[in-house]
Amino acid sequence: MFRICNVIYCSKCGCTADAQAKQCAKCGQSTQLLAEIGSDGRPLPYASFAERLKAGVLDAVILSAIETPITVISSVLVGPSLHVLPTVLTVLITFGYYPGLESSRLQATLGKRIVGLKVTDLKGERISFLRAALKQLVQSVAGCVVFGGVIFVACSFLTWRGDNFLLIGASVLLANILYFSMHCAIVFSEKRQSVFDKMTGRLVLRRRKEVAVTSPKLIQ
Repeated sequence: MFRICNVIYCSKCGCTADAQAKQCAKCGQSTQLLAEIGSDGRPLPYASFAERLKAGVLDAVILSAIETPITVISSVLVGPSLHVLPTVLTVLITFGYYPGLESSRLQATLGKRIVGLKVTDLKGERISFLRAALKQLVQSVAGCVVFGGVIFVACSFLTWRGDNFLLIGASVLLANILYFSMHCAIVFSEKRQSVFDKMTGRLVLRRRKEVAVTSPKLIQ
């Protein structure tokens, strides 16, 4: 089944189909095979949670390898007078890495490229730098709110009850779980989108191999 302009067509016989039905009324093709169509007329191959997790780990390793020597060298060169400089450089590198690469002709960070993924808009097209930067900003703000909020509550409780480092550790763990759950929405999303993807209108797709594809017949 294919959806084009909110109209569903059967990929087997080409007739219009009812999305609520379990199969095409004419040929019996299952409606469970429903897929969104990109601007090139082909179904969008959404990346799985496992693929995105693998790409995320690779990106974290690559970004750490880039950021660590730069921040260490800058800290040594400027000294304590500009102790904020390493933090500023880290933010700039992060915003240059993710939005810069995802909005480039590569349409992917190095980790996504290695795994065979790319970032697009909802039609399967290349996204703008503004949209890529907005996603990174929303994700960063959400992380600050979750971690900052949970730790603030924990510290306030400690002030009342006294020192309890176990509570701080549990609070950090809870913050990680809450933040990670926003990414776990990929598992339950029809288009394999995280909360941040939905907010900024983007998709992460598998890169297609260039093979001949037969378009569905459209019955007038």
